[in-house]
Amino acid sequence: MADPISRRVVLQLVGAGAAAASATACSRGPQELIVPYVQQPPEVTPSVPTHYATVTCLDGYGVGVLAESHEGRPTKLEGNPSHPASAGALSAIEQASVYDLYDPQRTRGIYHEGLPATWAALVAAIAAPMPAGKRTHVLLRPTSSPHLVALIQRVRGRGDVVVHFDTPATRGAAWAGARLAFGRVVEPRYDFSRCDVVVCLDADFLSSTTTPHAWARAWASRRRLNTPNDTMSRLYVVEPGMTVTGMAADERLRVQGRQVAGIAADLLAQIDSLGGTPGTPRPVPALPWVQALARDLHARSGASVVLAGDRQPPEVHALAHAMNQRLGNVGRTVTYGTAPIFEAGESSHELGDLVRAIDAEEVATLVIVGGDPLFTAPANLGLERRFKSIPTRAYVGLRETRTARACAWRCPEAHWLEAWSDALAFDGTPAIAQPLMRPLVDGRTAAQVLAAMLDPHETTSLDLVQAYWRGQSRGDFDAFWRQSLVHGVVPTGSTPSVEVRVDESAVARILAAPPRPAAPLEIAFYLDAKVHDGRFGDNSWLQELPDPVTKLTWDNAALLGPATAKRLGVRDEQVVAIEVRGHTVRAPALVVPGMADDVVAIALGYGQGVPDRVSHGIGADANALRSSTAPWFDDAILAKTSDTHSLSLAQEHASMEGRPIVLSHTLAGYRQAPDFAKSLNEPLPTLYDLEPDAPHQWGMTIDLDACTGCSACVVACMVENNVPTVGKTGVRLGRGMYWLRIDRYYGGDPREPTAVVQPMLCQQCEKAPCEYVCPVNATVHSHDGLNEMVYNRCVGTRFCSNNCPYKVRRFNFFNYNSSKPESLALAMNPDVTVRARGVMEKCTYCVQRIREAEIGARRDHRRIADGEIVTACQQTCPTGAITFGDIADPRTAVSQTRTNGRLYEVLHDLGTVPRTRYLARIVNPNPELHS
Repeated sequence: MADPISRRVVLQLVGAGAAAASATACSRGPQELIVPYVQQPPEVTPSVPTHYATVTCLDGYGVGVLAESHEGRPTKLEGNPSHPASAGALSAIEQASVYDLYDPQRTRGIYHEGLPATWAALVAAIAAPMPAGKRTHVLLRPTSSPHLVALIQRVRGRGDVVVHFDTPATRGAAWAGARLAFGRVVEPRYDFSRCDVVVCLDADFLSSTTTPHAWARAWASRRRLNTPNDTMSRLYVVEPGMTVTGMAADERLRVQGRQVAGIAADLLAQIDSLGGTPGTPRPVPALPWVQALARDLHARSGASVVLAGDRQPPEVHALAHAMNQRLGNVGRTVTYGTAPIFEAGESSHELGDLVRAIDAEEVATLVIVGGDPLFTAPANLGLERRFKSIPTRAYVGLRETRTARACAWRCPEAHWLEAWSDALAFDGTPAIAQPLMRPLVDGRTAAQVLAAMLDPHETTSLDLVQAYWRGQSRGDFDAFWRQSLVHGVVPTGSTPSVEVRVDESAVARILAAPPRPAAPLEIAFYLDAKVHDGRFGDNSWLQELPDPVTKLTWDNAALLGPATAKRLGVRDEQVVAIEVRGHTVRAPALVVPGMADDVVAIALGYGQGVPDRVSHGIGADANALRSSTAPWFDDAILAKTSDTHSLSLAQEHASMEGRPIVLSHTLAGYRQAPDFAKSLNEPLPTLYDLEPDAPHQWGMTIDLDACTGCSACVVACMVENNVPTVGKTGVRLGRGMYWLRIDRYYGGDPREPTAVVQPMLCQQCEKAPCEYVCPVNATVHSHDGLNEMVYNRCVGTRFCSNNCPYKVRRFNFFNYNSSKPESLALAMNPDVTVRARGVMEKCTYCVQRIREAEIGARRDHRRIADGEIVTACQQTCPTGAITFGDIADPRTAVSQTRTNGRLYEVLHDLGTVPRTRYLARIVNPNPELHS
């Protein structure tokens, strides 16, 4: 089927306003102007992008975004520095969300029983008053949207409408833990910039997917060492499987997921003992690891923080709150505020209420907006079986899902880049989402669906948002509205902190409870770093992104530690049958160092099984094993099979083989030998004249102390530079096209490994081995120090790739863009050449951004300012690990990093003189645990 949205259609509909117009609906509607970030252009100027501040949401929490638009089509997203959650950064998921806007697999019309229908007919079916004893039930994703919350409350006022919320990434345990500890639902807000010690109880806060990016940036600010006398924080992690945060840990303890509660109780008891607050004696002495951690925390009272992950039960969260109060952290490194999510901690966030209503034959109509509950709901709820008994079922979503296929009514959902909305950040700061273009399909927002239940006359998303905020503003609404859109945040600011005190009787009951014994084999479910709960499973950019830990693409797997795999006789790619509570799922095994013994972990979001979608046939459905009573950890039985399943790993070798690729040292060792990296940074003898012949010489420094391997930079590079995906087979053959990769290496005992990560991109060598061997002079050196590729000269000999010691050059064996749907072509950056088949491509330091800045500086008769040029990877990095600029100017930030004693060149002995250099990683282990 031909792609219904072509570039020609979009360009034909681009107007002279600040936003482009593009629609396939029968009516274009009234013109709506959106306000650009900083300055509104009088018209769209070809080749000159405009930027708009907006906000996106993941499970209800708002993240500020600056969206770049070329001639009316959004092509690139960046974090909004003015927004408290993004702090100028974005995660891989947010970077890739432009793909979902142009996805040709989006639902494109309203249908009833497979036949075209109208919005008026759908509204008549779902908005009719219910007879006595019957109700209309609405299932939404969790939301913090103020205007949507107001509509929910109005709709409930009808008396016959019930609204529920559901997401597999629920924070229900955290909310219940707060209620257990404080008697009310609050959420902690952490200030990692003031922490000397951070303790994570199965909390992966550095992944920057489900937590504010500002947290990762604040943590990294305490890890940078400019001199050996600087101090740095210490990170402890307790978890069942290796995570992004676990790889960054200074001290890590592997335990089964259910044993984290016992570790937390032991830790609190030890803190009480050290602080002179006698607690309930523990039946088993605490591990030496826990005792050393307690002493470290006690020594840094008021400058530490303990946080629990969302997978852990409420008791662990309550214990974390108690520890922060005992240590004097409350009011310093941690404060509390009301949860921004509407009805956080209430029963409306549990699917059990909906299941009971269905069983009572109360549900006459069910309307689902977003989500895919028939896929994500725990198996024991039997939702798919119960679903068939509901007379009227309607689904509003971006794509055809398992739930959509079970509904008679189907309606497209508006993408967040084509609709007005609003959302609260983690600290309650509101922001208004403005669309970048008119809807590509005839989609509706959740607010429009609820508004239709109150008034059948259609209302635009702009009308609904403005109606709410007009009632909230004071004084000149137009000025308030414009200021909110220009800056990307509503000027009301965050919600104030609240005073809470831990209920000591509740803590005593938790401490008195016997610890749960270890299971013979525990299954641990986790949200995938790429597809999350499955909602991004049709995004090729994310499917091809290597997992930050396993480096697995286009699949999930049953992850086992080396000892467990050996005990069970399981090898890589061998299909295993996992049985949980009578349900069985088959998945290929993958042995991963650092996994806790007797644990098998599997990612959610795969095995969706909807034909004709990107996600079809990819991975195993872990939701089929989950129970609502044990959603994250459960007992499991694993059996080998004779089958195998090929896995596509972006990195198959995880050892540096003794070579100084990722240089690391302890903090104590660094202080004793501050010049330990000097030998890998000194100039080598050369016959070449390396004197610069241009006023600017570009270079990059990457601080491995700050880099967590979250992989946001990888997707940012793909989007900025039109890097194609090659599919599962292409990755397996080593033909992945990403210009920037994150290498992950293990060291030490495979059961207790140290893990280090390193972003690897073109090193822009001064003496580039690739340049010597090219027979057609396609790879050349620029006047400002870049190793450039002249695509129309390249004949594909691949001599340069063979001669590159860093293996950062990519050869496109096929014309991956030739079969790309026209709608996806709209997401391409017009400032970057789309490469034809048979040429070598690689990182260019985002040369298009460099040349744009040079042109602007010449036009204004000025010098390029330091920090004016920001590469795509640098701009999105949550921790700010990347510094880029002019190394010829000693005053620039990048030049200052080159005076750091940790600076070194990778493969220095080869004499390539790379422009990309690294600051060695420094770890801060607890000396007590290594004496």
